[in-house]
Amino acid sequence: MLRSTVYPGVTALTEKLLAGKGVAVDVAFCPERIAEGKAMTELFELPQIV
Repeated sequence: MLRSTVYPGVTALTEKLLAGKGVAVDVAFCPERIAEGKAMTELFELPQIV
């Protein structure tokens, strides 16, 4: 699970690199969506679904 702000294509690149090493995994992306100045509040209040 990539949980961060990353540039476009990182999820696909990560999946490709792992597959090239014979690692069978599913890759997902969860973008950050925290409002400036509310990080700690939203970290505990926003739902975290995996």
